[in-house]
Amino acid sequence: MGPHSSGLGPHVPLPEYVENMKKIALHLKSLSKTLRIIFLSCPPVDEVRVRSNASAYFSELVRTNELCKKYSDACITLCKELDIKVVDLYSALQTISDWETACFTGMGFTYPQKEAK
Repeated sequence: MGPHSSGLGPHVPLPEYVENMKKIALHLKSLSKTLRIIFLSCPPVDEVRVRSNASAYFSELVRTNELCKKYSDACITLCKELDIKVVDLYSALQTISDWETACFTGMGFTYPQKEAK
C-alpha cells in the first residue's frame, strides 16, 4: 500500500499497530485449536538505501531502524502475551555481516546476489 498524499504517510501509530496485530492473532487463534501460528517481527531497514530512493514527496526518512526496533519489540511482546510463536527478524537479520545487501533490498527481501564467475 502506498501513502496517501494528504495523510501521515506510510505510518501506523504503534498502539494501533499492536491492536491490529492482536485482532489478527485472536482471529487466527479462533479458527482452530490446532492451527500453528508464527508471526515475523519487523525487519531492519537499510536507511542509506531507503534515503537514496526517497521520493520528492517525502524528504524526511520515515522508516528508521530505531522505529523498526520499537515495532519489532512490540510484536514480540504481544506474541509472548498471546502464546504465539514469533521470529525476531530484526535481530536475526542483523547477525549477517552484510545484511544490508546479502538478501535485502533495503525494505524487502530478495534472493542473495551471487558473483558472476
